[in-house]
Amino acid sequence: MHDPTPRPPDIPETFLARDLGVGGARHGVRSGALIKVRRGGYIRSHGVEQSWRRHEIEALGRCVVLGQQLRCEYVFSHVTAALIHGCWIWRPDRWTHLTQPVKPSTIRSADVRRHVGAVDPEDVTVVHGLPVTSLERTIEDCAMSMHPRDALVVVDSAIRILTRPDRRQRRSSDARIEQVRSALLARLERRRGQRGIVKARAVVTHADPYGNRRPKRCCGGSPSRVDCRGQSPRVPSPRRAASTSPT
Repeated sequence: MHDPTPRPPDIPETFLARDLGVGGARHGVRSGALIKVRRGGYIRSHGVEQSWRRHEIEALGRCVVLGQQLRCEYVFSHVTAALIHGCWIWRPDRWTHLTQPVKPSTIRSADVRRHVGAVDPEDVTVVHGLPVTSLERTIEDCAMSMHPRDALVVVDSAIRILTRPDRRQRRSSDARIEQVRSALLARLERRRGQRGIVKARAVVTHADPYGNRRPKRCCGGSPSRVDCRGQSPRVPSPRRAASTSPT
């Protein structure tokens, strides 16, 4: 069966407490019509039972609410950008990740992870009205900051979106994949010396956009692994890794 290319998920309908009023927000939560996703922000109840899908919807709702609340320059980044782009994510993250050019002077929020640094304008795009890092920059950030087993799943799917490989046209698909891989490694070379760069090179080198590590939402166990010491490891599928992991 041909695996579909990931696409950005739909954004849930959101509400701010300041628009609902204190009484309206409380009544909405008590009646089950609203779900609180962060301080001052709510989404309409969705009735979704799968835990991974609930997390995805609520995480996206937090992004929209946060974007309406912020009054500073920012871009959604790292695993949050991956989520907005529709990349596969092995394990959910409890933070909303932002990258900002300067350290904010505002009170720190427990549900927000702020990264300080410059993002080139060409590395910023808009998805469903939300400012996010480009797929290429998102790959860099995730590969450098996440555990390799989690980063691989994100990077596999991000390169899949960029290249749209087709197993029935393997030669041309492989050529596109290697072209993108080379460009990503060249981007990482510009960040030589930064924390996580060796790990990121290993993740990009071993990324497989054909969907062999696509996470199975109902499966447990560890996803794929990469040896980040410069060796050429075997990279098992999530199912095989789960079956061989120590208990």
